[in-house]
Amino acid sequence: MMAVHGRNDPWSAERFTPSHRHAHRHSRRYAVPGATHGATIAEPPGLQRSRAAATIERRAEVR
Repeated sequence: MMAVHGRNDPWSAERFTPSHRHAHRHSRRYAVPGATHGATIAEPPGLQRSRAAATIERRAEVR
């Protein structure tokens, strides 16, 4: 599971929270500063964006 949300999203009272037990292996959450409900995977800042892209490539088995 991968979740991207805007930090200024008025609909995010209950943001996705990865379980502590599986957070590093199975789930990721990315927050986009200044974004709202329309935040996309292309918007997280630098290192988060790189990690998100690497996760997608790994899970899609892109070589």
